[in-house]
Amino acid sequence: MSHVVSKFVIHELVKGEDEPRLASELLDVTDNVINDLAEEILELFDKKTSVIYGIFTSHNLKFPKSIKSYRDCGNQNTDFLTTSQETMRDMQLAMKNTSGTGGYITFIEYIKQNATYVIAVMIKNTKAFELKELKPKEATRVDTTKLYQAININIDSFIRQHQTQKQEDLKSYMNRPEFIGDQFV
Repeated sequence: MSHVVSKFVIHELVKGEDEPRLASELLDVTDNVINDLAEEILELFDKKTSVIYGIFTSHNLKFPKSIKSYRDCGNQNTDFLTTSQETMRDMQLAMKNTSGTGGYITFIEYIKQNATYVIAVMIKNTKAFELKELKPKEATRVDTTKLYQAININIDSFIRQHQTQKQEDLKSYMNRPEFIGDQFV
């Protein structure tokens, strides 16, 4: 499937740390390597996940409110970055009482079939090998063969659905709602 990537940022959750490692700017989606990584993540998500309907519960509305706020502010890069950073701080706090080990959390805004989506996906580094002077050497690479956790929100449907609803009734179509922390449940 064809995706048009418009925004992309990667942060890191690290088990045992008080704060996540936050990017200070969005990645340049016109860079081929960056765009290729985003495309690989999106293609893997499309191939290996099944849609699950999820609800943003009324006891924790920070994430859906920040998504709505980011869209209401004109969909600017700084608003997307701020929303992803706030979400990461919440996830870091939520991870403290779990067995989670952390990983790289990618936030991607993209268009598919004339709809705008925001996806947050956990990816990790994995052991790899490279050949140097005809000998294998250990290396590290981003594992794009599996996604560890993911949530995908059709932003257009989310906004349209909630323009008239009260904040405590927020609902959205999501994939894999078991994403770290209850901000996505």
